[in-house]
Amino acid sequence: SVATKVLRVNYEENSDCNINKCNEIHKCFNETYRNFRDKSQLKDMPCCFRYDPSIFANIINPEKVLMFTALFDIFIPRKSSNDLWDKLRKPKRYLLFSGHLGSHVIYKKYILRKSLEFLKGTVQ
Repeated sequence: SVATKVLRVNYEENSDCNINKCNEIHKCFNETYRNFRDKSQLKDMPCCFRYDPSIFANIINPEKVLMFTALFDIFIPRKSSNDLWDKLRKPKRYLLFSGHLGSHVIYKKYILRKSLEFLKGTVQ
């Protein structure tokens, strides 16, 4: 995503990673995610796995998660958002017809209302 471009450039400049190496490393991401149980395991993972929220999905109770997905988000690609949602075992999610930044402006009251309903346990 646009949000992680700085990290990717930094990895490439330090020779920690490149496109080919990254593709090879990510072949084992799903296995790593399935076996992840504790934050102490992070030190043994490739750098890029550590900031991917999907790595933590196995240790999060989906009943305690509320997601809002902006359908035209340039910062969080839909593929990544859907992957997280799937790995979290499909918690309650609302799709917003906006971009990342616009969602906070256009849907501010909607997000607040749905968040309060979720916290009170009255989500429909």
